[in-house]
Amino acid sequence: YSLCQNYLACALHVIQADGSDLRRIDWTTLCTSTPSVLEDGSILCTRWEYQDKNIFGWGGLWTVNPNGRQLKLYHGNTFRVPNIVCGAREIPGTGTAIVVWTGHHRPPLGDLAIVDRRKGLETPESMWKITHVTPVEKDLATGKDWRKSGVGAPGADDGYGGAFADPFPFSSDYSVVSYAGRGRRGHALWVLDHATGETAHLYEIKTEGKTRASCFSPVPLAPRPKPTAIPGDCPQESGTGTFLVQDVYQGLLEQGVKRGTVKRLRIMSQSPKKYNTEGFRYHDHYPLIGMGSYYVKLNHGTVPVDANGSACFKAPSNTELYFIALDEHGKEIQRMGSVTQITSGETSS
Repeated sequence: YSLCQNYLACALHVIQADGSDLRRIDWTTLCTSTPSVLEDGSILCTRWEYQDKNIFGWGGLWTVNPNGRQLKLYHGNTFRVPNIVCGAREIPGTGTAIVVWTGHHRPPLGDLAIVDRRKGLETPESMWKITHVTPVEKDLATGKDWRKSGVGAPGADDGYGGAFADPFPFSSDYSVVSYAGRGRRGHALWVLDHATGETAHLYEIKTEGKTRASCFSPVPLAPRPKPTAIPGDCPQESGTGTFLVQDVYQGLLEQGVKRGTVKRLRIMSQSPKKYNTEGFRYHDHYPLIGMGSYYVKLNHGTVPVDANGSACFKAPSNTELYFIALDEHGKEIQRMGSVTQITSGETSS
């Protein structure tokens, strides 16, 4: 169950076309949503994470292979605004993706934007709006303000019922989208120009001259190149995988941590919430774990870090993991602000 909402959490699975052989490939404790397949065969999706941060603004884009391996950040895990980026789809032949900006507590409706990760995974210039039906403007959580809530920005967690949803690129220049349009009462299908943000009306449902129903989730019935096939199934049995860290100081040096300070890594996981909220809610969560965290934390032990900053160790598979850098006294220097996973028998660096 979702930790602060009254509904089920969701994780990615793969299934055969005939409905058989359902396999889980994503071991989040919270929610992963709006998957689409990239040209390289990996799955682009939105992952909602808390991991000891504030509850807003952690709906970035990630990729994972269909066999559950190689979970990687695709873009934008430190943006406070937009709160959530969802509905991402690759724009053919461009190396970019089109996405929806929306609020933390809202349906997936908002402005549309382009993501170009070649300009950086967390840089302001790597994502820009191409429609302007909401007042929401991007804001990075950097430096001293990283804990601030994205709600503090104008309209970041407001609802915009007539805004855009479900973009599906059918060429490098155009997408078909769901949009109510100014002054309209129901969502219709429109064609969107990626360069200008201009729209052209395509289709709507009318009864007796009035719009009575909305159109969502358009899928162009057109051929496209078959994505690269990534072999292998995700092992469902619990076991271990192997992590290789080349240099733990990458990222820590910029924080003022000197080489030789990190002596060990603590291997941690978080326990999923198995039951829905019931009874009185305190501090936005029931049953209460603590004022500092929604999660029950599991400590799997520590592993040594070499003098050159490298580490190689086994960790539990098919579960949500994060690591904490420790000094010679076992005190915490830095913890991961995100989570990862590994499948049984996998080696990941």
